[in-house]
Amino acid sequence: MKKYVGLLSVTAMLILAFSLWGNAMQASAAEVKTVMVQPVMTQETVSCSGLVERVSSKKVYPAAMGVITDLRVKVGDTVNIGDELLTVEPLNAELFSQDAMEVYASLYGDSESEETSNKKDEPKIITAPMAGKITSLFVSEDEYADPTKALMVISGERGLQLRLNVSETKIADIETGQKVEITGNGFKNNTYYGKVKSIGSEAKQVVTTSGQENVVEVVVTIQEPGEDIKPGYSAKGKIVTSESQEFLVPYEAIQAEENGTEYVFLQKNGRAKKQYVTTGKEYEDGIAVTKGLSSGDLVLSNPLDIYEGQHLKETERIVMENA
Repeated sequence: MKKYVGLLSVTAMLILAFSLWGNAMQASAAEVKTVMVQPVMTQETVSCSGLVERVSSKKVYPAAMGVITDLRVKVGDTVNIGDELLTVEPLNAELFSQDAMEVYASLYGDSESEETSNKKDEPKIITAPMAGKITSLFVSEDEYADPTKALMVISGERGLQLRLNVSETKIADIETGQKVEITGNGFKNNTYYGKVKSIGSEAKQVVTTSGQENVVEVVVTIQEPGEDIKPGYSAKGKIVTSESQEFLVPYEAIQAEENGTEYVFLQKNGRAKKQYVTTGKEYEDGIAVTKGLSSGDLVLSNPLDIYEGQHLKETERIVMENA
């Protein structure tokens, strides 16, 4: 009888000891936040700015210097190719700028033959070069017509596009068909999307806040534009140059040994486990891990002062979103 009583006493003491030890371990466990590893879609982008414009439009210029008469159109009118828009009555060339005279000379030449002279004196009827709607009108009757200045704008098919200036250092990454996210102050409540339609064949110089820069024009078709995005608005385009599925973890989760070898701490059965990793591309919200992790791993997002085998108490678990 005494033997059984002794065994029961020892068992009770062991149970109590293990209970106290467990409580002590739990009380001393490090509180950590974890990130559940899973493949997320990451993107590389090129951001640039430009102007919204109509898909098809053309400025109409006078072919001669003179006075505008018989203006037949107004903003909003629809015209067909060849429709008469207005007449330009020639005037003495001395009334116009040297630039205008040079343009005139390039159009009609410098010959002063009787035939050419007679043509210069004839009224010039300006016709529509394309079918569409008059969206801008810059002149009225009895004003001067100058070959260096547009008379009006005719816009053709419906739809909008975005003309972007892409730095020459980034243009090699741009291809037709790439997706584009479009934002702007004029339509700040909406984000629109589009695709790269065309890439310019040559670069041009533009003046920026940091000086002159070589850029290439990229035209983006805007898909399903709303009423709040209008021709002439400034806009920003974020062109998606590549997409891939990767494991993404917070920057602070990555630790490194003295020799540069990178590692993270995982939560395994309530303990910290050191796991060596290889990192890849960096993104705004985290860094890609190309080797060492598997889907479902729990990575410690705040591993400071954590050591191998340490007891852990998980206080929060998050999932990384697409970059």
